[in-house]
Amino acid sequence: MKKLTTVLFGLVLLFSLATPAFASGDPSLSAALEKVELANDEIYSEIDHGVSAVDTLQKDYFNKISKIEEVAHILTLKREKTNILIALEASGQTDEKLNAALAEKEAELDAAHVLLSVKTEKLKDQAATFAENALKAGGKGQAVQQQKADEALAAYDRVQSYFTLTDEYEAERDAIIQYVYDVTLTLTEQGIQEAAENGLHAECSWIHVRFGDVREWIDPIEIVGGGTK
Repeated sequence: MKKLTTVLFGLVLLFSLATPAFASGDPSLSAALEKVELANDEIYSEIDHGVSAVDTLQKDYFNKISKIEEVAHILTLKREKTNILIALEASGQTDEKLNAALAEKEAELDAAHVLLSVKTEKLKDQAATFAENALKAGGKGQAVQQQKADEALAAYDRVQSYFTLTDEYEAERDAIIQYVYDVTLTLTEQGIQEAAENGLHAECSWIHVRFGDVREWIDPIEIVGGGTK
């Protein structure tokens, strides 16, 4: 993507912004353009490191929640959502069917989490009810009721562990995304200022970047004008 972006900047520069300074091959502008490209290299490096870090986090998170039988369906939905996001990357984020599929998958996940929350409360109530019945029952009946209470409580604990693991994963993921966003924004602002000082008009060129199971806007630099200093 970085190489494609550089080529596109060159095309914009060549065909849309053919000012006298560019036409004359002003070396100062060539140097300024090279600085922008170097800034973009650093920006894309930060993006790549962030994406890789989140992919590693997600893999570990998926591995942990795969052991929780109560959320097997949710894990499937999360994997499907990630696959849609990967396909959207290849399409340049513009495929209408894929974007619609993403919205549908996100709605499915939201609904599944609502149902899981309801199930969690039911398991908690069941564990309490079975434990109370065990105290009232005698002989084999007490053992049966206690076993049911233990099973319901174990399932409740497993679901709670899913919520804890999810909170931890999302907090770490979001911290990485925020770091990449802040660093790349700073680099972009610096690059735009340096470009302006060297006679180039540059702007943020916002792009969607996939970080695991979400996508966020990040801002490389795009040359949109040029002239003399």
